[in-house]
Amino acid sequence: MFRTMIALLFLALPVAMHAEEPLEVHVTNAQSVRTVRPGAQRVPALTMRFVAPCDAHVRVASLTLTHRGLGDVRDIGGVYILEGKKRLTRSVVVQRTGRTQWPSRAFVVPACGERTIQAALDIAEDADVAGEHVFGVAAAADIVADAPVRLAT
Repeated sequence: MFRTMIALLFLALPVAMHAEEPLEVHVTNAQSVRTVRPGAQRVPALTMRFVAPCDAHVRVASLTLTHRGLGDVRDIGGVYILEGKKRLTRSVVVQRTGRTQWPSRAFVVPACGERTIQAALDIAEDADVAGEHVFGVAAAADIVADAPVRLAT
């Protein structure tokens, strides 16, 4: 099975923070069976809810998403991160060879707080109508933060 990695980099703010308790990350895939038309935009792929411990704010420095499924990555015109309706990253094309990285604003989860973001896709106009695309966070190590990370189930 072909796997593609997408990495998101969040630029650092000059704020001294370090949490001892873990940052909890709840990952929810979009509906597993969903049909969208070629050319569709802002198609939800993955939702991530970050819950910070109460001992400090937590800065997320980078995030790596993994593409899985039988669909050709060329079916995806671009991938980006949204928070609500606000776009946090520029759209990037999924690379067949591995990682794709792009900078964004600093992403900080306030102490005792939470933030929810969503990976969204733009589907190419010439996408195969039978393509299957699933994105996920393969391991806690795919999220780099200034606190330990725990993937919640």
